[in-house]
Amino acid sequence: MSKVMLSTTPVVLTTAGRAGLQERLASARRAAAGTDEGSAERQRFLAEITAMEDALRQSVAVEEVQEDPTIVELGDEVVVQDAVGAEETVRIVHPLEARQGADHISVDSPLARALLGHRPGERVLVDAPAGPYELTILDRRRLS
Repeated sequence: MSKVMLSTTPVVLTTAGRAGLQERLASARRAAAGTDEGSAERQRFLAEITAMEDALRQSVAVEEVQEDPTIVELGDEVVVQDAVGAEETVRIVHPLEARQGADHISVDSPLARALLGHRPGERVLVDAPAGPYELTILDRRRLS
């Protein structure tokens, strides 16, 4: 499998993320079919369907994106430790995939933005809405 370099923010999905988006698409299609023609609700479903279809068409698998194994990137599972020693594992994913699990965080979130580009062993400052806090990156690995 060849790797691709992407210069813009692509729709990068894990295997589970792609499956979840396809399930959401099927559900939205069923819901749209059950609404009145021309209703605002139907128009909302049709807009969601179009957005999901476009995302799936433009998406690439996380395995297809060239990886730098030394830094945290979109498509990584990252283990972090807070100031009191508690560890947490998060998966940095595309926003369309973020709601598929409690440990999934959008690449656009304050936590992901703080982690991206940093290496295991580094401390990062997270500029969260509730206030800033520091974490240490313990490990990272590529999702599939």
